[in-house]
Amino acid sequence: MAAPQALIVQDKFHCAKALNKAVDLVRRREHRELRAQGIGMLTKTRYLWLKNPLNWTDRQRERLQTPKVDALKVGRAWAIKEAFADF
Repeated sequence: MAAPQALIVQDKFHCAKALNKAVDLVRRREHRELRAQGIGMLTKTRYLWLKNPLNWTDRQRERLQTPKVDALKVGRAWAIKEAFADF
């Protein structure tokens, strides 16, 4: 055992799973807020935020790489998730 004193050891898969869940929760909350204002820019984007950017189509890339998306909370949460991928 590599860490016999540890009570809990997290592997990369489970950390990525938790980060994906967090991004989705942020997206849901922000989508509700925007919809209440009559803005539907996050409609039908759930799986785009969870999908590996290397597998995005050109259309998906265009949709998520706009200045508007960078200003969203979900955009920041997604950026944090992607930064973790380099660990």
